[in-house]
Amino acid sequence: MDVSAIAVGTDFVDQVERAISTADVSLVVIGPDWLGATDAEGRRRLDDPEDHVRSEVRSALESPNPVVPVLVGEASLPSEDELPENLKALARRQAIELRDETWSEDVEMLVRRLEGKETVREPRRWIPVAIGVAVLGVAGILIWQAQAGGDGDELTQCPAPDGTWTPVDMGRTATDVEQLDRERALRYTVEETYFRKESGDWLVVLHVRLDNESADVPGNDDYTGYGPSVFDALHVDQVSVGSPDCFGETRGESNLAPGEGAIARVGFISSFDPTKAAHMLVTDGPLFIEIAPGT
Repeated sequence: MDVSAIAVGTDFVDQVERAISTADVSLVVIGPDWLGATDAEGRRRLDDPEDHVRSEVRSALESPNPVVPVLVGEASLPSEDELPENLKALARRQAIELRDETWSEDVEMLVRRLEGKETVREPRRWIPVAIGVAVLGVAGILIWQAQAGGDGDELTQCPAPDGTWTPVDMGRTATDVEQLDRERALRYTVEETYFRKESGDWLVVLHVRLDNESADVPGNDDYTGYGPSVFDALHVDQVSVGSPDCFGETRGESNLAPGEGAIARVGFISSFDPTKAAHMLVTDGPLFIEIAPGT
């Protein structure tokens, strides 16, 4: 969870604390300057009890979930003597290194180890993996949560909701937004939203209609693509759960001419309970589509 993804006006400290408490494991990302980073007055940040990063690491260590130091930029794991009293336990945690020259392979290996799988290479597939990030200054915590992913924009077709899914009360307002960009007019409308608990997490599927209304703009004949890249994130209870995990058109084409529209199922995996939570779909732009709380 990046603090930039938290809705404006939200207490980001509370949201980060909540993310840590609901995470499966916390990854403390340590760079070469992490230990000696200083504030504007030249004081070491780790010596400041009010420093946000120090507080986040402390909260992670006090939680019952694993904490893994992740070393980047050829950094070394600090010793207990170099850390404040309530962070000394970090020095006793088994660390993992991510190297620049083998970054992709190392990240893939890290994900597999977090999933408890054998660390051998195999083709990528749709698996329950997600990474949310909270980074402040030169230090940060990586919160690993459950999500599904695919290769690039080739995302798995979202399942069709049936009687096992819980519908979200769409309400009557704030379920569509209009985007005007270089004389192009696009309208996004959330028509239906459902969720279902799966393997300890929640799969949230939205039926989203995109209409290319550029035909109403004189002289405009721009086509627009409709795919997962037009959605930035879903917010559940003001916390971003990341970009789409599955996408598939159910009506229309992926390339819309002016006057044309298409409907797609757009799915997200959430570690946060969507029951009675406010939802907000963030489209490319960004545009925010507010959805009434779930039932």
